[in-house]
Amino acid sequence: MYVEVVRGIGGIRYVKIIEIAKLRDPRLNFSIREYVIERRRDPLTGRWCRINVERALRERKVDEKEIEECVDKIFKETYNTCVFCRDRVENLTPKFVDNTRIRFGKVIITPNLYPFADTHVIGIIDPDRHEIDVSDICEYLEDIIHSCIEYFKKLGKDYKYHYINMNFLFPAGSSIPHAHIQVFASKYPSTYHYEILRRCRLYYRKFLRNMMLDYVESEIYLKDRLIREIESFTIFAAYSPKSYNEVHIVHRDEVDILNFEDFDIKNLSKSICLVLRGYRYVLGQRSFNFSIYSTSASQNHRYFRLFMRLVTRKEPIPYYTNDIGFIELLHEEPVIVTYPEDTARKLREVEL
Repeated sequence: MYVEVVRGIGGIRYVKIIEIAKLRDPRLNFSIREYVIERRRDPLTGRWCRINVERALRERKVDEKEIEECVDKIFKETYNTCVFCRDRVENLTPKFVDNTRIRFGKVIITPNLYPFADTHVIGIIDPDRHEIDVSDICEYLEDIIHSCIEYFKKLGKDYKYHYINMNFLFPAGSSIPHAHIQVFASKYPSTYHYEILRRCRLYYRKFLRNMMLDYVESEIYLKDRLIREIESFTIFAAYSPKSYNEVHIVHRDEVDILNFEDFDIKNLSKSICLVLRGYRYVLGQRSFNFSIYSTSASQNHRYFRLFMRLVTRKEPIPYYTNDIGFIELLHEEPVIVTYPEDTARKLREVEL
């Protein structure tokens, strides 16, 4: 075992612990085989991940045809009953208490029928198009961002933390295959956002520097994970990923999505589109999550910048289900569907 530290800009450090696991492999007539495991510490959160690229070899290789057939079947089976399609949107989705929905281009913002926040809404993407592929979402990104900004402004200044999220297909936790986004705002940051902001403040006190900017400049300087720069946005792979193929997008100037001008919206859309097309056509992935973290709390400008995380999930195959979506994975807040008191009440009935 040995430790490797790479210095970034300011106080940013990239730390990894490299371990070698040895075993006699029955597949190789019990000859000695070595595996390299890297433990990497996230420069932002300080949390660790473990990387062993050879573990991918143990997973069942899914035939491309099997995946295509599975995805086609999902969309065909839900086409005639999808509540996000055509006239059903008007009759089967909720309205705000003022009897309205928000519409921008091809996106309709409507309350979530099963919310986990008082501001939790759904952004339905193109009711006239039930089946949308990963790369097709690029066509709607500007409408998505515009509609979310309109919703956040409608909520008012008390809601200082803004989140735009997506679960795409059921491996990412989506219960409805028709493409849609999950949006909410809060008076308090989500668990993950709080931790990032907390560490950014501590970093500022210690170094008198913006941690997010140093993080971005470190990735630009080191180049190992840098993907692209699009105007004020920097796109790079996460050093210590939380899930598969994690990519970060950071706006180098702005902290609050409500301050975005049209060119910011266009450039964020281009940045997201680049990643989604890469997921689909380079990495061959169809399912993903993303979250955008924004705050209008003015004091955070010296510490933070608008930040986005994207990850891929397992490929859609028959009988595969998943109960982890964006809120659990990218905000680190489990959504529980039972009261602990009910669990206790029921289990008290158990006889020994």
